[in-house]
Amino acid sequence: MEKEWSFLVNPFKSEQNSAFVHFAPIFRYSVSAFDEAKADDPKYMAAFTLLSPMLTTYEDFYAEWLAAVGPAESSVKAFNEILREESSQIHLWNQGIENFYKNTTNEWSEMFPNKFSGFYAPTTEEGKVLEVQAFITRTKIYPDVLEFTTMAFDYHKRLNDALTLKSVNARALNKASNALRAFQDTVADELYGVLGSMMEFHRYTPLKTNNFFDLENIRSKKPSDHIVLKVNDYQYFVAKHQMINLPVNYTKNNIIKGRVYIGGGFKLFTDAIITPSVDKIPSSYVTFGEKEIKECEVGELGSINNPYLMLYNDSDEDGMIVITVKKK
Repeated sequence: MEKEWSFLVNPFKSEQNSAFVHFAPIFRYSVSAFDEAKADDPKYMAAFTLLSPMLTTYEDFYAEWLAAVGPAESSVKAFNEILREESSQIHLWNQGIENFYKNTTNEWSEMFPNKFSGFYAPTTEEGKVLEVQAFITRTKIYPDVLEFTTMAFDYHKRLNDALTLKSVNARALNKASNALRAFQDTVADELYGVLGSMMEFHRYTPLKTNNFFDLENIRSKKPSDHIVLKVNDYQYFVAKHQMINLPVNYTKNNIIKGRVYIGGGFKLFTDAIITPSVDKIPSSYVTFGEKEIKECEVGELGSINNPYLMLYNDSDEDGMIVITVKKK
């Protein structure tokens, strides 16, 4: 197969550069460069006039997407954590029910018609929630085991509420992602056109074209917007100079690990309140620089009694970090 001519491939739409957190600084760089040079030539002014209002709109779409990422990923974690309780919950219900009906009785068989396999048969999350609901329906006709029916009802409510929130947040993220993707594709086409016009304008001095495009970021190899997370990994996109609360469960016996994928200048700390002012960040915090991987004990982040884990992006660019909670 004949290789495609590189000039006919839009570099702003490559797999790496089309990732939202990578495209944003590339776009901002070009607008800033044309802004600085616009007084030097009408060609530069034309490029700035075209791109500047698009950047304003892009930042709005980008902010909406960034705001949707955290809740979506946190709700996935929350649902999975509750779902992992299922086996222990079933064991608890069964233990209690067997105090009244042994597993050899017809009553027990009616409550557990497939023994325990029915709980694990559904392949969808909705199916798993419905199976717990069906168990409640089967047991509530037996007053003797009301306590365990109530326990199952409480678990079902937590599971169903978590699934509902997960679905709502997923839809919000999908909507924000689609809107940003559609507009970003338009911007990428315009940037490609501007690149072509600059190459034509500087055809005798082609290196001058470099001044208007973030070659370091365009050429670099970076992770995609979403990486594969393990059970206790929490991925966060944090806008420049943004403070967020991390809904992470931790104790004084945990080790907190941070791995920076994009950006740097993160400050991680615990606090007694959930929304501390930027100018009141406590003196005890751990910093994470560019591409840094670091582990620390909870005590290094502030008082071990502080209930909230906070993260501040103290830099001039958006960043991405993965926080992992580990046992000592």
